[in-house]
Amino acid sequence: PLDVAVNRSYHAFYRNKYDDYMSRALVDPTMQTAAGNPKVPHYKTVAEWTLDWVASRRVDVIKKAFTLCGVEPKTSFNRDKLHQPLKYLLASDLDMEKWHESYQHILDEADDREQLCVAAPSLYLPDNETSSLFYCLLFGVSIAVDDFVYELVSYMKNLEDLSGLIDELYLDELQQENTDPGEFEIHAASRLHSWNVVVTAVDKDCKVVSKFTYEVENPVKTVHLARSGSYFAVEVDEYIV
Repeated sequence: PLDVAVNRSYHAFYRNKYDDYMSRALVDPTMQTAAGNPKVPHYKTVAEWTLDWVASRRVDVIKKAFTLCGVEPKTSFNRDKLHQPLKYLLASDLDMEKWHESYQHILDEADDREQLCVAAPSLYLPDNETSSLFYCLLFGVSIAVDDFVYELVSYMKNLEDLSGLIDELYLDELQQENTDPGEFEIHAASRLHSWNVVVTAVDKDCKVVSKFTYEVENPVKTVHLARSGSYFAVEVDEYIV
């Protein structure tokens, strides 16, 4: 719900926090991986940023965002009948440090997840994080980034799939590259150009945490993206660099 157009201030707030974090991670070895790459912010850190922003908003603004996404209370329930882990999470005196410690053993177990290092030469790495998705999508296409973004934004204005999720302000910010593109733009680009787009998300240790394919009928090609936070890279095996 916080990632919808009604909450443009959250996007700006998060981006400022993220930029500040990354500027420190670039020079602080303790915030870097063994390979020297900046670690993405921990979930707890992002949660704290989000709570800081929520505290600055009116209740009706937050409720509107949830309503827009169809997330509304449907039924009441008795907390005493919930299983213990969930009951503990809903407790008013929840100690997150203690909660993390109780599940640390899961993280310490052998991690056999697929690994994907976001690095050249197998991946093309754009210089600008905010526009990295656009440069990845148009990689290998003979079109300027401004023209690509203009065409995509124009298409998104009339894309029924995104109706109610974006507004003119969102599209203006996108056109001016003042906001980080993501799922909406990948979905629209997939439809506009008849591409299958495979997005593989990795964590700070280059471990794959999720993989999703935006599919269309009769695709003309498949684009493979790697994502770390709001930064995107694209596989170049199919392209001539």
